[in-house]
Amino acid sequence: DNAMVVDNVDIDAMLPDRAAMAGFDTTLLGDASLSRRPMGRITRPLRARGALIEGAIDPVRRDETAPLVIRGLTNGKRLFASEESLAVPSAQVKSCLLLSGLFADGETSVREPTLSRDHTERMLLAMGAPLRTMGPVSQLDPRGWDGVLSPLDLDVQVPDGLAARLSLRGHA
Repeated sequence: DNAMVVDNVDIDAMLPDRAAMAGFDTTLLGDASLSRRPMGRITRPLRARGALIEGAIDPVRRDETAPLVIRGLTNGKRLFASEESLAVPSAQVKSCLLLSGLFADGETSVREPTLSRDHTERMLLAMGAPLRTMGPVSQLDPRGWDGVLSPLDLDVQVPDGLAARLSLRGHA
């Protein structure tokens, strides 16, 4: 297994979907605080889409937590199309689902009861992803898309530690 130590943003939104499509097995680890955070809100919809993902079970919360073990899909398999209605607005869950939609065999639709932050949608649109937003609904349909995201040239001020991690991820 490939083990990765992740932070709160990574484990919710940015990594589980991509790890599922990597074609190899990955374990996402977290610190003590992160290992108590409920992950079912992302593991259940990803699993319903065909991702092979399992978390540790917290017996008190009865929910999955880190570490998350993700078996990469192989042989050209893709995640299933999905339509999700979130019970509570969550930019992290929405981002995870939309990013997983880049690797789906059909449309991914996410409806929120009210709008949450839309940084991922803005980024995906700027990079040329096949995304439409209409109020609290975001739809991403990769069918007919060439699968290429255009790079962005951004100047973002972040703490040194985060900048180093982002730089390493960009070259991994």
